[in-house]
Amino acid sequence: DDVMQLLPEITDEPVTVIAHQGGTSHACRIAFALGKQTRNMVMVGAGIPIDEKKHIPHMGVQTRVAALGVKYTPRILETVIHIGIVNWLRKGIKPYAEHLFSNSPTDQAFLEDPRIYAICEAGILHMIEQGAKAIIHDGKAAMADWEHDFLKLTCPIKWLHGTKDPIMRYDFVQDFVGTHDGAPVQLVENGGNTMHLSHSDIFHRVILQAVAS
Repeated sequence: DDVMQLLPEITDEPVTVIAHQGGTSHACRIAFALGKQTRNMVMVGAGIPIDEKKHIPHMGVQTRVAALGVKYTPRILETVIHIGIVNWLRKGIKPYAEHLFSNSPTDQAFLEDPRIYAICEAGILHMIEQGAKAIIHDGKAAMADWEHDFLKLTCPIKWLHGTKDPIMRYDFVQDFVGTHDGAPVQLVENGGNTMHLSHSDIFHRVILQAVAS
């Protein structure tokens, strides 16, 4: 709704819709709602509809707990998040970031880059500012079955996914895209959760190509 109200104030030209990680479900609905104004889409480390039996066992412990918590015990998870925010603010943002990426050596290494860490820290603080309820809503969106929204799309879609993504394995993304007759997924070697920062040159190029096409 926000996009549909805002975009007419900005442009009536065709646009490229860019999806990142858990925002894919929202991006698909936006792209469909815009109709012919959607030129194309770029999926950056994007999620896919989550199958509990197929995908969740292969996720990191924190991701599994969050994914199942938002679906089955959201109130308990909200309490845990409240406690976690207090504890990690006391311990510090850097230790929290290291804990967050504890299952991803690739991202742990990228955190040592001051440019990348500064952006991650700002993102974590922004997340904390939103509060536990916003984090729960975000998780529910990621766990919702939005496959039917994806199937409505007719615009060209470009997928980019990291070979070291700690949340959703790249072969699961390849399988989903292949099953739905999509173009092959472009794999980003050594790309993890932070690959939009560590491999930003790739994404800048692909996004510019999409906007210019």
